[in-house]
Amino acid sequence: MKKKYDESLLDLTKSLEIEPNNASALSYRGRVYYKREAYNESLMDLTKSLKIVPNNSSVLNYHGRIYYKREAYNVSLMDLTKSLAIEPNSASTLSYRSMIYHITKEYDKSLLNLTKSLEIKPNNKALWNWIKLLKIEPNDASALRHRGIIYYGEGYDKSFLDLTKSLEIEQIMHLH
Repeated sequence: MKKKYDESLLDLTKSLEIEPNNASALSYRGRVYYKREAYNESLMDLTKSLKIVPNNSSVLNYHGRIYYKREAYNVSLMDLTKSLAIEPNSASTLSYRSMIYHITKEYDKSLLNLTKSLEIKPNNKALWNWIKLLKIEPNDASALRHRGIIYYGEGYDKSFLDLTKSLEIEQIMHLH
Protein backbone atom coordinates (compact mmCIF):
# COMPACT_ATOMS: atom_id res chain seq x y z
CA MET A 1 0.00 0.00 0.00
CA LYS A 2 2.86 2.37 0.83
CA LYS A 3 4.24 1.91 -2.68
CA LYS A 4 0.89 2.92 -4.20
CA TYR A 5 0.81 6.04 -2.02
CA ASP A 6 4.37 6.87 -3.12
CA GLU A 7 3.38 6.48 -6.77
CA SER A 8 0.28 8.59 -6.25
CA LEU A 9 2.31 11.33 -4.57
CA LEU A 10 4.77 11.40 -7.46
CA ASP A 11 2.02 11.59 -10.07
CA LEU A 12 0.05 14.23 -8.20
CA THR A 13 3.16 16.31 -7.54
CA LYS A 14 4.05 16.22 -11.25
CA SER A 15 0.51 17.23 -12.10
CA LEU A 16 0.71 20.15 -9.66
CA GLU A 17 4.02 21.30 -11.16
CA ILE A 18 2.18 21.70 -14.45
CA GLU A 19 -1.03 23.10 -12.97
CA PRO A 20 -0.34 24.36 -9.41
CA ASN A 21 -3.90 25.53 -8.73
CA ASN A 22 -5.67 22.32 -9.66
CA ALA A 23 -8.07 21.89 -6.73
CA SER A 24 -8.69 18.20 -7.46
CA ALA A 25 -4.98 17.32 -7.57
CA LEU A 26 -4.42 19.29 -4.35
CA SER A 27 -7.35 17.53 -2.73
CA TYR A 28 -6.17 14.05 -3.72
CA ARG A 29 -2.57 14.72 -2.75
CA GLY A 30 -3.82 16.09 0.59
CA ARG A 31 -5.74 12.85 1.15
CA VAL A 32 -2.70 10.74 0.29
CA TYR A 33 -0.62 12.75 2.76
CA TYR A 34 -3.40 12.24 5.32
CA LYS A 35 -3.34 8.47 4.80
CA ARG A 36 0.44 8.55 5.29
CA GLU A 37 -0.06 10.61 8.47
CA ALA A 38 1.85 13.55 6.99
CA TYR A 39 -0.66 15.97 8.45
CA ASN A 40 1.24 19.23 7.90
CA GLU A 41 1.62 18.53 4.17
CA SER A 42 -1.96 17.33 3.99
CA LEU A 43 -3.25 20.47 5.68
CA MET A 44 -1.31 22.72 3.29
CA ASP A 45 -2.76 20.99 0.20
CA LEU A 46 -6.29 20.79 1.59
CA THR A 47 -6.25 24.45 2.66
CA LYS A 48 -5.06 25.53 -0.78
CA SER A 49 -7.74 23.36 -2.40
CA LEU A 50 -10.41 24.99 -0.20
CA LYS A 51 -9.25 28.46 -1.25
CA ILE A 52 -9.93 27.44 -4.84
CA VAL A 53 -13.13 25.43 -4.22
CA PRO A 54 -14.45 26.39 -0.75
CA ASN A 55 -17.48 24.08 -0.69
CA ASN A 56 -15.93 20.68 -1.31
CA SER A 57 -17.47 18.49 1.40
CA SER A 58 -14.81 15.79 1.14
CA VAL A 59 -11.95 18.27 1.48
CA LEU A 60 -13.71 19.92 4.43
CA ASN A 61 -14.11 16.48 6.02
CA TYR A 62 -10.38 15.68 5.79
CA HIS A 63 -9.46 19.23 6.82
CA GLY A 64 -11.66 18.79 9.90
CA ARG A 65 -10.12 15.39 10.68
CA ILE A 66 -6.64 16.90 10.80
CA TYR A 67 -7.78 19.54 13.25
CA TYR A 68 -9.47 16.80 15.28
CA LYS A 69 -6.15 14.94 15.45
CA ARG A 70 -4.49 18.19 16.55
CA GLU A 71 -7.16 18.57 19.24
CA ALA A 72 -8.32 21.86 17.72
CA TYR A 73 -11.92 20.82 18.23
CA ASN A 74 -13.60 24.16 17.49
CA VAL A 75 -11.91 24.46 14.09
CA SER A 76 -12.58 20.80 13.36
CA LEU A 77 -16.23 21.20 14.30
CA MET A 78 -16.62 24.18 11.95
CA ASP A 79 -15.15 22.21 9.03
CA LEU A 80 -17.21 19.10 9.74
CA THR A 81 -20.42 21.09 10.17
CA LYS A 82 -19.82 22.93 6.90
CA SER A 83 -19.13 19.59 5.19
CA LEU A 84 -22.40 18.18 6.54
CA ALA A 85 -24.31 21.23 5.29
CA ILE A 86 -23.13 20.24 1.80
CA GLU A 87 -23.35 16.46 2.22
CA PRO A 88 -25.64 15.71 5.17
CA ASN A 89 -25.46 11.92 4.83
CA SER A 90 -21.72 11.44 5.32
CA ALA A 91 -21.44 8.75 7.99
CA SER A 92 -17.72 9.35 8.55
CA THR A 93 -18.20 13.10 9.02
CA LEU A 94 -21.04 12.47 11.46
CA SER A 95 -18.85 9.99 13.38
CA TYR A 96 -16.02 12.49 13.76
CA ARG A 97 -18.44 15.21 14.81
CA SER A 98 -19.95 12.77 17.32
CA MET A 99 -16.52 12.17 18.85
CA ILE A 100 -15.88 15.92 19.15
CA TYR A 101 -19.21 16.47 20.86
CA HIS A 102 -18.37 13.63 23.24
CA ILE A 103 -14.97 15.14 24.06
CA THR A 104 -16.56 18.56 24.64
CA LYS A 105 -19.20 16.90 26.85
CA GLU A 106 -22.10 17.74 24.55
CA TYR A 107 -23.44 14.23 24.94
CA ASP A 108 -26.89 14.77 23.42
CA LYS A 109 -25.36 16.16 20.22
CA SER A 110 -22.82 13.35 20.22
CA LEU A 111 -25.56 10.76 20.47
CA LEU A 112 -27.63 12.38 17.70
CA ASN A 113 -24.65 12.42 15.32
CA LEU A 114 -23.66 8.86 16.18
CA THR A 115 -27.22 7.60 15.72
CA LYS A 116 -27.56 9.28 12.34
CA SER A 117 -24.17 7.94 11.27
CA LEU A 118 -25.23 4.41 12.16
CA GLU A 119 -28.53 4.78 10.31
CA ILE A 120 -26.60 5.74 7.18
CA LYS A 121 -23.81 3.20 7.52
CA PRO A 122 -24.36 0.40 10.01
CA ASN A 123 -20.83 -0.96 9.39
CA ASN A 124 -19.26 0.21 12.57
CA LYS A 125 -16.00 2.04 12.70
CA ALA A 126 -17.74 4.21 15.31
CA LEU A 127 -18.20 1.17 17.53
CA TRP A 128 -14.45 0.58 17.57
CA ASN A 129 -13.84 4.18 18.55
CA TRP A 130 -16.12 3.79 21.57
CA ILE A 131 -14.49 0.45 22.45
CA LYS A 132 -11.04 2.11 22.37
CA LEU A 133 -12.30 4.96 24.56
CA LEU A 134 -13.74 2.49 27.07
CA LYS A 135 -10.40 0.68 27.30
CA ILE A 136 -8.89 3.97 28.44
CA GLU A 137 -11.83 5.06 30.61
CA PRO A 138 -13.92 1.95 31.45
CA ASN A 139 -16.44 3.82 33.60
CA ASP A 140 -17.30 6.58 31.12
CA ALA A 141 -21.10 6.51 31.34
CA SER A 142 -21.60 8.37 28.07
CA ALA A 143 -19.28 6.06 26.13
CA LEU A 144 -21.01 3.02 27.63
CA ARG A 145 -24.38 4.45 26.60
CA HIS A 146 -23.18 5.10 23.05
CA ARG A 147 -21.65 1.64 22.73
CA GLY A 148 -24.82 0.10 24.19
CA ILE A 149 -26.94 1.89 21.60
CA ILE A 150 -24.70 0.64 18.81
CA TYR A 151 -24.85 -2.89 20.18
CA TYR A 152 -28.63 -2.64 20.43
CA GLY A 153 -28.92 -1.41 16.85
CA GLU A 154 -26.88 -4.38 15.68
CA GLY A 155 -28.80 -6.88 17.80
CA TYR A 156 -26.00 -7.64 20.27
CA ASP A 157 -26.97 -8.98 23.68
CA LYS A 158 -24.16 -6.89 25.20
CA SER A 159 -26.28 -3.74 24.79
CA PHE A 160 -28.18 -4.45 27.99
CA LEU A 161 -24.96 -4.69 30.03
CA ASP A 162 -23.55 -1.41 28.71
CA LEU A 163 -26.80 0.50 29.09
CA THR A 164 -27.36 -0.82 32.62
CA LYS A 165 -23.81 0.04 33.71
CA SER A 166 -24.18 3.49 32.13
CA LEU A 167 -27.33 4.17 34.13
CA GLU A 168 -25.74 2.92 37.36
CA ILE A 169 -22.73 5.21 36.91
CA GLU A 170 -24.93 8.18 36.07
CA GLN A 171 -27.07 7.56 39.20
CA ILE A 172 -23.95 7.45 41.37
CA MET A 173 -22.66 10.66 39.75
CA HIS A 174 -25.94 12.47 40.50
CA LEU A 175 -25.81 11.43 44.16
CA HIS A 176 -22.37 13.00 44.65
